[in-house]
Amino acid sequence: MPVSIISNLSSSIAQRNITKTDNDISRSLSKLSSGQRVFSAEEDAASLAVGAGLAVDVSSYRAAQINVASGSSMLQIADGSLGQISDILIRMKTLSSQAVSGQLSNTERSFIDAEYQGLLSEIDRISSSTEFNGVNLLGGTTQSDLNTVGANVDTNDGYVGFNFGAAVNPGDAFQVDYFATTNVMTITNLTQSISQSLYVTSPALGYTTEYTFESLGLELTINSDFDDTTDVNAATAAEQFDTVASATAAAVTAEFQVGTGTNSSDRISVTMPFTNTTALGLVGSDVTGIISANAALTSINNAIDVLNTSRGNLGASLSRLEFAGLNIDTILENTISTKSALLDADVAKEITEFSSKQVLMQTAIDMLGRANERPNILLGLLK
Repeated sequence: MPVSIISNLSSSIAQRNITKTDNDISRSLSKLSSGQRVFSAEEDAASLAVGAGLAVDVSSYRAAQINVASGSSMLQIADGSLGQISDILIRMKTLSSQAVSGQLSNTERSFIDAEYQGLLSEIDRISSSTEFNGVNLLGGTTQSDLNTVGANVDTNDGYVGFNFGAAVNPGDAFQVDYFATTNVMTITNLTQSISQSLYVTSPALGYTTEYTFESLGLELTINSDFDDTTDVNAATAAEQFDTVASATAAAVTAEFQVGTGTNSSDRISVTMPFTNTTALGLVGSDVTGIISANAALTSINNAIDVLNTSRGNLGASLSRLEFAGLNIDTILENTISTKSALLDADVAKEITEFSSKQVLMQTAIDMLGRANERPNILLGLLK
């Protein structure tokens, strides 16, 4: 390579290396200040995309942890009340056994029956007053069934299933809006002034899809007759449907979200025991006479069996929720670890890199100064 005073190649090389080193220092500073290894898509687009998805999962699993804890508390409240009802049944059995004995007169049995009837009333009171966050746990709920359906939201249009939860009151009216350009369906409970929107598309021919509008307490099933290319604008009653109360009360069913999706595997469904004097078969029982006291004994024994079965099922659900919570803890721990490996900065490594780049920057600046002195040195050959 010729020795030249016109083209200072050494200076150009030094400047290029200074620019590169400065960029590396800026990148290290960004990582250290943010605590993130990938602070932009430019750094590692694949890791950023995966890590963002994991961050969403972490948030969902943290919510699931809360759901499991709340669900366990809910079931424990129900179990505590069932325990009190069990104690009442034991006392009622004692009273019935006492009333059966022949040494008592009917007058004395009437005194015993006064306590017996009071305990029956207490069972119903406990059943109706055992609540969690406004939801009755043991007294059942009046079931809401589909009443009338508008012409644009009936089976001919693909709306083949309406399942109403405890949040829906008999008589509630609903309105449907659908926007084909975004595939967003909005259902509004007009009676309660509550709305929820979901992404809804038509399933393949011969299939059905269930959409759960949790805020509304509504599970909607549609089939391939649903036209996702046509808007449904709720301007008339043709886009509305309402509910009606069923003839009998039903046990409360609670669903606990323990996953990150909307599949059945992401939820645990628990049917609470419907426990009042009607469900236990004790309505009308008394101990005013030997015959009625004997009948009461039989009814109480059956009621105890029903109650023990209910408590067993409730205990099984509690156990399942406990293991679900442990599983969520494990998944969350490993998800956070994976997210950290993808996105979090290795502070020790970055500090080492930063220190190295600082030394390199100082050296490059010194070399640039020396490179800029070379033409002056070469001019000395002309003297």
